[in-house]
Amino acid sequence: MRHLHFFIGRCSSDVLIQEERLMICYTTTFLAVPGFEKEVMAILREHVKQSKKEQGLIASQAYRSETEPRRFFVYHVFTDNAAIDMRRATKFYGEYILASLHGMFDTESLLMDRYQPITELDSRHLKTTGA
Repeated sequence: MRHLHFFIGRCSSDVLIQEERLMICYTTTFLAVPGFEKEVMAILREHVKQSKKEQGLIASQAYRSETEPRRFFVYHVFTDNAAIDMRRATKFYGEYILASLHGMFDTESLLMDRYQPITELDSRHLKTTGA
């Protein structure tokens, strides 16, 4: 899935230029402390609901593993890194999410990461560099 923003402008030769900006996916995976699964699910449901109101957020969803019921996966798709940083600075994120989940998940299991889409340009770069 790609989110497109177009910038139309004129360069020195009066040729129209289009710039494509790709979305950023931000993921979090963790294990709930045994006995806190229901509380974690309630917090994550509210988290997703509130997150969808934020500017710069395209999609948000939380999942619980079918094979390991203590494992949770949350993903958000943002327009750019600035939108992620804006979100992390909100009162809701700091006071509700982080404070509410405190002590309910195994900190050793916490994995957070940002992902960018693989584009045709990336594929061409890999072929030429061998990376």
